[in-house]
Amino acid sequence: MAEGTDVIYSVRCDEPERYLVEDIKVSGANISKTTLYPGKSTRGHTHPHPELYYFLSGEGNMIIGPDRSAAASGVTAFIPGNSFHQVINCSHRNVVFLCIW
Repeated sequence: MAEGTDVIYSVRCDEPERYLVEDIKVSGANISKTTLYPGKSTRGHTHPHPELYYFLSGEGNMIIGPDRSAAASGVTAFIPGNSFHQVINCSHRNVVFLCIW
């Protein structure tokens, strides 16, 4: 890692029955790893910045605005700024994905 690079790691567990979020911030770039538990969904939200989701494991659905698509290992979803988005785990395994912004 380059000298002077700040790395901040934190864990969020706001709703422990739904998911666990691990955040890494590296010199202004943000990456979150979310583990979404079986049968649960994220709260769904919007924010002004675009975001990229990359699914590592599990199966579910990704909602972006009015569109719904499958989310599974290897799938990448681009979320434009100010677009409502939500992930739904409709399986019996954890859905794990990266959020990059």
